[in-house]
Amino acid sequence: MSISIKPLSKSDAAAAAEILYNTWQNHFALYMPNENIEPMTREACQQGWEKILAKGDDRILILGAFVGEELAGTLLLGPAREKDCFETELWSMLISSRHRRLGLGAKLFNESQKWLKEAGISHFYLNCIDLNESARRFYDKLGGECLPLVRVRKGYNEVVYAFSTVPVAQIY
Repeated sequence: MSISIKPLSKSDAAAAAEILYNTWQNHFALYMPNENIEPMTREACQQGWEKILAKGDDRILILGAFVGEELAGTLLLGPAREKDCFETELWSMLISSRHRRLGLGAKLFNESQKWLKEAGISHFYLNCIDLNESARRFYDKLGGECLPLVRVRKGYNEVVYAFSTVPVAQIY
């Protein structure tokens, strides 16, 4: 089983959309009200991926984790959507349910760290559903710091994890 991490292309939109759709319907639905889940149709997911892949924005990192030739996970990182934290946000990191526990999330994360360092970005954050304990344990293992900041959303809450791409001693 060969695993590779590489940028996604327009031809990956359908597979990426399927991972997004299944994650929302089968995983996020455990933590969010149905009114948040219903708009995430297959069509909406497909349109979203087509739009992001067509942008060609150098400020956005779009990676895929492939098992053989099959897309098994995605990572999106770019400018912060909320301006109360750092300037860069890991928007999304999703692994298909069939491919969890293979180390794909860590591989995607590590590859994103290389890109951030090359871009001169020393800090970034991500939002995580507060009740998603498995994701929180994963972000803890990756070295994330859960900040004392809770984002109240429509029917659920998110905690904020901060990450540094440089040792703290180099910051000060």
